[in-house]
Amino acid sequence: MKHKFSKYFFIIVIIVTSSFLIFKVFNYYSQKIKYNSLENVFLEMNYAEVYSGFLKGLPDLSTVLGSSQSFREPDRITELPVLVNDPDGGEVSIFVGLEQAFSIEYSKKLGNDTYLYIDYEYRDKKLLGSIEISNSNSSLVWAKSDYWIDKKGVKR
Repeated sequence: MKHKFSKYFFIIVIIVTSSFLIFKVFNYYSQKIKYNSLENVFLEMNYAEVYSGFLKGLPDLSTVLGSSQSFREPDRITELPVLVNDPDGGEVSIFVGLEQAFSIEYSKKLGNDTYLYIDYEYRDKKLLGSIEISNSNSSLVWAKSDYWIDKKGVKR
């Protein structure tokens, strides 16, 4: 009787362990296939932060940038402040979180309540560059110029 119990126990342990290992291997390869399907560096940087730890050897974007903030579930969008040595007081931030979007923003105070924002946003397989001048440090636009950057050149 004891021998029969240990036989069933051993079979259950083997089945549970095998199921767990199959799940881990499947998850690893599905993430690797997803990573290999990324079309450009913007999607790759977003993937590195949003899915950190899924692929061994792929560092978090926040670690690479030396940012004090990182993306963690259930965040939707996270700002990663980047330390830059700009003697004029400019700041760089990177926004990650949406699956097919990535944004880099440079901001600088120009004078009394006047701010400059230079943004590059990758969305829907297009890169949008914009330059803004605002009277607020939260980018409420006064004057703005946008341009789409594509493989053929610059579109206005």
